[in-house]
Amino acid sequence: MLVPRNSALQTLPRKPWEDKNDKDGLRRDGKEDLVWDKEVEDKARKNVEDFVAGHVITRYPIEEAKKLDTLSGTQVEYRVKGGDKYVYPGEIKVLGEREAANGAIWVLDGVIE
Repeated sequence: MLVPRNSALQTLPRKPWEDKNDKDGLRRDGKEDLVWDKEVEDKARKNVEDFVAGHVITRYPIEEAKKLDTLSGTQVEYRVKGGDKYVYPGEIKVLGEREAANGAIWVLDGVIE
């Protein structure tokens, strides 16, 4: 799992639940309050699922400079530069790494676009 740290999520112009193609964000009803109907909720859920899928790699261990697909189909790889790991595309620094029973969790200083 490639896990963006909270500050990386906070700097996104659109949050993971917002639709990237909707210039106004989630639908509004002419007011400041969001209109949360079933359609908006379903859209937000799908957007979060897509975001998470873009941060999950199904193979472990991974080799340096070997491209792998995320669950969303984005190809990623890592390289070591100056003693630090970076995930590409985006040259996102790996801040921490923790082994898990069935893989690893890498904390990223950014998000996979």
